Amino acid sequence: MGSRGDQVAAFIDAINQRSAKRILEMGTKDSSFLVELIGQVDGVPVVELFCTECPNQAFDSEVLAAGERTSTEFQLAKYSGSDSEINDTILELFSSVQLDAAFISSSSSSEALLTSMLVCHESLKPNGVLGLCSNLLLDSEMVRAVSSFRDLLGDAYHEISDHVFAKA
Repeated sequence: MGSRGDQVAAFIDAINQRSAKRILEMGTKDSSFLVELIGQVDGVPVVELFCTECPNQAFDSEVLAAGERTSTEFQLAKYSGSDSEINDTILELFSSVQLDAAFISSSSSSEALLTSMLVCHESLKPNGVLGLCSNLLLDSEMVRAVSSFRDLLGDAYHEISDHVFAKA
């Protein structure tokens, strides 16, 4: 299993190859993923970023500072509420105009992770990218959730890199 940096680098490479412009981060804990993403996205003039509400006070200023260091225009929307409220909102928002990519940074339980993966599946367009933070996979319960996802929808994806999937 690769490091978190390798995982994020593989995800960013996959979205750059697809000129992704609508990107969701679920399970946002801090700004690190979005800051790294903003610093490396290329090939599109405007990127729409979506994330779950972050408890970190410095989140907004760190993401804003990263956006100011690039010529790409970034739009950011944050969603808050319970897991089910966030999942319902995401399913509703991206039912017609689907996401290019989704990255799951954290999850409160294996059931929540599986649900997040299924929500991302429904929200991703064909050839969209789904990435999982390697830190999630340190917990055997989370690994079981990923296995369940593969059992349910494995034929709908090919694995680009370790836990970075492209939808068929």
